[in-house]
Amino acid sequence: MTYAAFKKYYDKAYVWCVQHWRWLAFAAASLIAYVLGSKNSKSLRIQAEAARDQYRKEANMLEKTHAEKQKKLNEANQKYNKALVKLNKKYDDNTSDLKREKDKVYKKLLKDAKSNPEKLDSLLKDMGINEV
Repeated sequence: MTYAAFKKYYDKAYVWCVQHWRWLAFAAASLIAYVLGSKNSKSLRIQAEAARDQYRKEANMLEKTHAEKQKKLNEANQKYNKALVKLNKKYDDNTSDLKREKDKVYKKLLKDAKSNPEKLDSLLKDMGINEV
């Protein structure tokens, strides 16, 4: 290639660049934004993964807590039902000195303590029922 041919192509390219400088500026800005954004997107992706993992851990912890609470409530309900059965047996016993008014009070107290396992345990101990 000769110097004249090179000069001719160079001049054509220069004229095209002068005429279309906005396209070139937009392309350069897009390239720079892509390069800078790709570096930043890696850190954002890492942060998003960490947030997702934390969310999963919290969700699992909430599920475990809820399951434990449900288990305690079910146990309290079973204790409540067994205590009522024992109380009824005790009342039905002819040798029992438990009176009907006292029975109603005990049933009311048991009903109030139905949803609280600790209160139910202490109430049963006060009534003389150690383990249900």
